[in-house]
This record gives sequence, C-alpha cells and structure tokens, in this order.
Amino acid sequence: MTTDRRVRVLTADGHPLYREAMTNAIKDWPELELVAEASDGRRALEAINAEEPDVALVESNLPGLNGDQVLNAVGRDGLDTRVLLISAEPAAGDVYQAIANGAAGYLTKDAEAREICDAITAVARGQTILAPELQAGVAGEIRLRSVDERPFLSDREYEVLRMIAGGLTAPEIGRSIHLSTATVKTHLQHIEPIAQGMDTIPVALCDRGPQASSSSSSSTERTLSSSVCSGRSRRSSS
Repeated sequence: MTTDRRVRVLTADGHPLYREAMTNAIKDWPELELVAEASDGRRALEAINAEEPDVALVESNLPGLNGDQVLNAVGRDGLDTRVLLISAEPAAGDVYQAIANGAAGYLTKDAEAREICDAITAVARGQTILAPELQAGVAGEIRLRSVDERPFLSDREYEVLRMIAGGLTAPEIGRSIHLSTATVKTHLQHIEPIAQGMDTIPVALCDRGPQASSSSSSSTERTLSSSVCSGRSRRSSS
C-alpha cells in the first residue's frame, strides 16, 4: 500500500463488547480508517470482498467461518487483504499453522489497543507480527518439527490425504476446505513422498480409495490415492 493514505481496516469478532472496543480504537487512530466490521466469518469474508481492506483483524474463533477459514478463503480468492488473527488463548500449534498458511500476524486479546493498532500499521507495510507471548511457543513448534526424523504431515495435509483417498479431486478438496486448487496441489506434492513412506495408513483413509477415484482426477492424485492404499494393503498382508 502507499503511505499517503490511511490503512483501511476491517474488524471481525464474535464478542460485541470487544469488537466495539477495537472499532473505537481504530477510529481514533490517525493512521487507520475503519471500513467495515463483522460479527461472524461469513459476513467478514463478504465485507473483505466488497470493501477490499488493506488489513482484516479477525478473531480466530469466529462463528460461521472461523479465522483460519477466512484466511484460507482470502488466499484462495487471491485477495490482497492481509489477515491479522487474534485470539484469547491461542495454542502454539494453531499459531504456527496460521503463519504457515499465510497469516500476516497473530495477536492475543491481552494486547492493548495501541499494540493492536501498531500491529495493523506494521502488517499493512508488509511486516509479519507475532505477539511476544506467542513467540516462544512458535519457536518450540519449529524445533519440534525440525528434530523429528520422519517427514511431518500437518493436520491440513492429513485432511487433504484423507479426501484424496476418498476419491475427491484437487478442485473439489479446495472448495470443501476453502483453499485454492494451487494450494491443494502444493499440499499433494508434499504429501506424496511422505505418505508412501508411512509405516501405517489408517483404514479409514483407504475404505474408498482407488475405487472411488474420479476419472477427472489428475494423474498425481490417482497415483497418490492408489499407491498409498496399495502400500497399506501390502503391509497389512505381510
């Protein structure tokens, strides 16, 4: 964004009193302009599409669509809005995953109004902001994942793997979990070598696997679904 205008901001929070406090703080902040507010994720996403704010301050536990789903939808639709998530007591793993999925930052509701407004301004300049009290937990997540000798499947990648085994195509998966097809395919590229090397594949993944694969699936999708489940069958029979 250019520096000769105020930062256009949307706030989305399911708690009316907290949302009111944040909207008032943003209205009073000289560098910020409040363009919309929302009480649930679906309204937040509609407002983001309509108003195209520079920054969306989004509660992680929004009703309707939660903060992660709003974040994924913004990325799926190629919107320029940067999503800054906020939560009362976020788990370190959730914060790690949100940043990995493209969040511009993560704050806690313990932050004062000045801290939040400063964070919004910094995010609009392209920075990534992490609340000080969350930094140690995220660092721990990074260390935990880096020392594991086995490749790591995130919860999202495991979900994609389950859907591929169930016969869904990348576009169908994207629509189901609010991701772009390109993002789903990136997950597939990461999943394939990991899944083929797994010692055990849960039965539920393969109940509909190769038989359910759609004729419209890509070769990568069909290969992944069939190789994962046939690999499980070989291990089960040995």
